Amino acid sequence: MILDRMRLDGKAALVTGGSQGLGLGMALSLAEAGADVAIVARRAHKLAEASEKLGACGHRVLPIAADLADLDAALGAVDAAAAEFGRFDILVTAAAARLRKPALGLRRRSGTTWLR
Repeated sequence: MILDRMRLDGKAALVTGGSQGLGLGMALSLAEAGADVAIVARRAHKLAEASEKLGACGHRVLPIAADLADLDAALGAVDAAAAEFGRFDILVTAAAARLRKPALGLRRRSGTTWLR
């Protein structure tokens, strides 16, 4: 069967935004395909819920609480996943931020406007 060729046994994945939404869906798919999965998110209670769902797939799960807007926290999350699994073969970046502003009002940190 074609799905047998898509197995991820022995692979490790790091999924940012892995505690809910699309990130959780992708993390579950990876775990169901046989991968060990590290999920990164800000909220500990969401991480705990997601870890329980992922753990039901029978593979290793590493929940990492980190705010990826902080560079040191992001690097720490990568280091934690690599330390736990030895490496990671798959990276899914599904972390998102919700900005409730008109697009024309968004500005870079330097103060220059993105759109004009």
